Amino acid sequence: MATSIAQMGPMGALTNIAQYYHPVGTPVKTWRNVPVMPQATAGQEYPPFVYSYTATATLDQARQYYAALAPSLGIAFQPGTGSAGTGALAVHNVTFLSLSPQLAIVLTSFDNDPAHVIVVFAKAP
Repeated sequence: MATSIAQMGPMGALTNIAQYYHPVGTPVKTWRNVPVMPQATAGQEYPPFVYSYTATATLDQARQYYAALAPSLGIAFQPGTGSAGTGALAVHNVTFLSLSPQLAIVLTSFDNDPAHVIVVFAKAP
């Protein structure tokens, strides 16, 4: 992972995103000027580029929240979406990217717990 971070900066920190799926601690209200959803239940910083939190919200609620903030965060692209796996372990993602400033917001939910979303930010200090 160190090579990915060195080559790609904050975006390289997301090559093994599952390591950020279980944050612990009290969530912050904003991290590096990126708002955290009010429904956040736990949050954790992973220096130097990543902050992760869980929230009591659906994937669609989180997508709507960050879509509304996209212009103010410098995100000019439509979010990318994807799914993997099958059955109760299926995972769904929505990814917002900005090139300037370098920012990635990845929203993830699992079919076995659709009432919760995991949000991972990657942004340079």
